Amino acid sequence: MEELFTEKIDEFIHHNLLEIQKKINAEDCLIILNNDDEYINSLIKSYYSNNIEVDFDKIDYTKKTDKKYDYYGNPIKLNRYSFKVPYKGDSHLLNYRPKKGLYREKTYFSRDNYIYFESLNFDINHPNPKFYNSIETLKSIIDNLTKEYSYWNDSLKEYIENNVNYRKNILLNFKKFCKKYGLSEKEIMEMGFKLAALETLSKIIADTYPGSDITVLFKKSGFPEIVYTGDTKWKFLCETFEIMQEECIEGFYKILKVIEVVCDPQEYLLNPELHKEILEKINMILVFYGFKFNEEGILLKLDTINNKFKKSINKNSNHGEDHYDVFISHSSTDKPWVDELNECLSKTDLKIWYDASILKIGDNIRKKINQGLINSDYGIIVLSKEFINRSWTNFEFDSLYPLIAEEKLLPINHGLSSDDLAQFFKPLLNTQYMDSDKYTIKEICDEIYSKIRCP
Repeated sequence: MEELFTEKIDEFIHHNLLEIQKKINAEDCLIILNNDDEYINSLIKSYYSNNIEVDFDKIDYTKKTDKKYDYYGNPIKLNRYSFKVPYKGDSHLLNYRPKKGLYREKTYFSRDNYIYFESLNFDINHPNPKFYNSIETLKSIIDNLTKEYSYWNDSLKEYIENNVNYRKNILLNFKKFCKKYGLSEKEIMEMGFKLAALETLSKIIADTYPGSDITVLFKKSGFPEIVYTGDTKWKFLCETFEIMQEECIEGFYKILKVIEVVCDPQEYLLNPELHKEILEKINMILVFYGFKFNEEGILLKLDTINNKFKKSINKNSNHGEDHYDVFISHSSTDKPWVDELNECLSKTDLKIWYDASILKIGDNIRKKINQGLINSDYGIIVLSKEFINRSWTNFEFDSLYPLIAEEKLLPINHGLSSDDLAQFFKPLLNTQYMDSDKYTIKEICDEIYSKIRCP
């Protein structure tokens, strides 16, 4: 019995601790930095629990007797008691149930300041009696909960203060980081690495650092709480980066901070050639997000239009090619719908890069697409299940992504849920998009034309 209560209470506490951490990590910088004391007190008030007080003198119950048979076919009486017990206090802990055990089956529940408790009372002489004393059981529940409520309330203030102060330090370092490199805090908070990029970065770092140095790497980056568990290195790194990015709005900065240490030339004093190799590999990923580290380990922000990133997509591309207003990126599976979109846009004065109209027999497809990406001012992406699951369309998306900073990336949602969009790339949720199932192609084209011609 006591083990069941311990499991139940532990799950409740763990759940609430995660909720508190999640809430603190989701708050805007200004709230944490400028109103931390007020914010701490509001959180304490929100999660403080009042002890449950039960009036056992006012217990009401009904009794029903059923006739059952034991294993040998002997008749036994089964008394079913349904109790209604008035109480005062917080029902959070009382209503929280473990994933397994007796209380998953709702042996008791609370509603409208009453505890409803059902007991099956076999003959006490039966070899397997169950809850033969319901009142004592209920008292045991309340005693356990009262102790845990007291423990929870006593530890709440210190726990919240520690978490708020920790995030406050992270945010102060974040502001210093942005100031150091001349970056927009708002822009960095809206950015996020795609899973494929995180996997590649993790493998690069895992190939560079021995397992014994992974913990040291995070400590140097300002995250001493992250300790390498001994799992596969790149998987541990990737999962850690994912958590960093999901748990707080400045997650992109946290990952950049780790990469900053990896790209620091002082990490390679005995092997400068390795430093050049690591820089080249990491910058191949970072340029997709408009950044790179130079040989001195300084983070540089690339221009979005006609930047070094665009030039690096294809060094041999002909920059004298025609200029386009917009590039349409899509999956071939969605071509019937995209054909109609292109036909509608083609009736305007916009110059469009669309593969079906541009590519000719014998053309080098990759080269032509790269030229279109480089020489287009805006990018339309038709997001569908097929789009997010194809490597080629992911390459096009990565190439067009820097346009998001100048609000020149124009997403069209073609059948994805908000969860699908978040899983594909969370910053897209902060970018206004149009749903193909809510708007006609003509309405979408009108909106696109207005955006490009009257930005």
